[in-house]
Amino acid sequence: MQGKMLAKARYVMVGEAVTLAGVKVADGNTLIVATNFGQALGCALTLPGESEVLPVDSKRNASLGCLLDSDGDGRFDRFFKRGLFVGDFAWNESAVPKKQEPISPVEYRLEQGPGPMVGIPIYLQYGWYAGAVDQLIFQVCNRPDLKAGLSCVAPDIRVKLSARERVFEALGGSFEVIEKIDSRIHVRQLAPIGNFTLSVRRR
Repeated sequence: MQGKMLAKARYVMVGEAVTLAGVKVADGNTLIVATNFGQALGCALTLPGESEVLPVDSKRNASLGCLLDSDGDGRFDRFFKRGLFVGDFAWNESAVPKKQEPISPVEYRLEQGPGPMVGIPIYLQYGWYAGAVDQLIFQVCNRPDLKAGLSCVAPDIRVKLSARERVFEALGGSFEVIEKIDSRIHVRQLAPIGNFTLSVRRR
């Protein structure tokens, strides 16, 4: 089953984001998506000098940037990098990494709603049955039908097979395990997949 990971809002910067060493880390028209965080924090989906949103499974060795308004004065003043892999994002973990770089303060404004942005695709899949603990293992991944969990977001979703009620939540929806037949799992969707809020991973 497929869902999309969306930002709750977006920021529009008035000017470029430049480090104190004079290195431009974000253009003035960069798509900065607001994350689920107490302070003003946004992450770019484009590289400096480019307008196309990079797909999460891009093979380019690229790092995108996040901007933070650390003192709440309406200007981004801190910068840190993140990779393209969707595992750099998790849910309900709204901390920022300790390693940040100061930038020349740049004004921004908040625009409600995700706007015309591309959601990051994420997938719910059945991984395996852990017989020793009687648990079905489900995963949320950035590619479908993965045989290994390298592109999956932790933690795994664990459902006890012998439980009377085998209901679990994922991708903003809820699901029920109906039965397990050999290596196949029959799952019924109880509530539809919804928009999943983007957050910054705890480091």
